[in-house]
Amino acid sequence: MRPRRVGCRRRYFREQSRRDFMTNKIIRRLASIGIAALLAGCATGHSFDEVARAIPPLRPNQGRIYFVRSDEMVGFGLQPSILLNDEVVGVSRPGGFFFVDRPPGDYTASASTEVTRSAMFHLSAGETKYITTALTRGILIGHVLPVLEYPEQGQSEVRQSRYIGPPLAGSM
Repeated sequence: MRPRRVGCRRRYFREQSRRDFMTNKIIRRLASIGIAALLAGCATGHSFDEVARAIPPLRPNQGRIYFVRSDEMVGFGLQPSILLNDEVVGVSRPGGFFFVDRPPGDYTASASTEVTRSAMFHLSAGETKYITTALTRGILIGHVLPVLEYPEQGQSEVRQSRYIGPPLAGSM
């Protein structure tokens, strides 16, 4: 009969518990990084009330276009660029808004993920348009759908969002 090797078992379990400890430590670190990325992905600018006084008045020969995305938990990592007539003007970020001033004319606002979705509209001098970027389901990832909103709905969305555009003179 062979004698039992008790020391080997102890060593095995000791090494196994060290591996479990290191695995748990790595999982905790990855979870912390994931949570930090989640929080960084959301709009972190100033509220509309904080920047309202710093938003410049609209020039007479220009129109203003607000882009806004509601603050939903689904699709927080999906933040495509927003294009206006094929020019990048900003990013669709959950809970964020920004605006651009443009001369009167016909415009196409678009966003691309798996597919490109767009909204076409005409902008007149002195007019303000509101484009919301809504999430829809896709095959692999969601799609960002630009939607032209009624002014009342658009204003309400902007007031509930945080400013993510370029710095404004006189803002906090």
